[in-house]
Amino acid sequence: VLVDASQDRETHRSLEATVGWSYGLLPSDDREGFAALGIFEGPFTIDAACAVLKMDETASIGLIGRLVSASLVEVEVAGVDGSTTYRLLESLRLYARDRLVEACRWDAIARQHDDHYAAICRDVANELLVRGRPDALRTIALSSDEMISAWDRMVEGDPEAVLPIAWALGNYWLMSGDIA
Repeated sequence: VLVDASQDRETHRSLEATVGWSYGLLPSDDREGFAALGIFEGPFTIDAACAVLKMDETASIGLIGRLVSASLVEVEVAGVDGSTTYRLLESLRLYARDRLVEACRWDAIARQHDDHYAAICRDVANELLVRGRPDALRTIALSSDEMISAWDRMVEGDPEAVLPIAWALGNYWLMSGDIA
């Protein structure tokens, strides 16, 4: 099936206008929060949102609840433990990222994201070696896309800072059989 390029561009403009309209209805703090959540590659937890948004749990839950009500964030239930995660659809994530870049906040938000996931990797190091591999492996599995994203950014600026992420992911891949 051939797609007419002009029809594709029109669809893109229509989608952008629809998302822009919803985004424009948000209060400015919610627009900033939505843009910041665009840093995530996939599902994220409230803890991760708190780290990226620099908000406490109550404020983060409130913001995400408003964004869910505006159909800008989706709620997911992950894993057998029934933990809740959130995500932005790809088109919304790209729109949020554009707003983040336009506001000149990309670097600061990316640093908060990357620091959060590096800290998780440092924390699971003990669990991988001592306390219980299943919980550590589950933690890494749920956040591996975010850890890889952090790795990609951090390795350019400070290769030593990426070592906890490399260690955790390397061990996860080895233990889960995904080393290839």
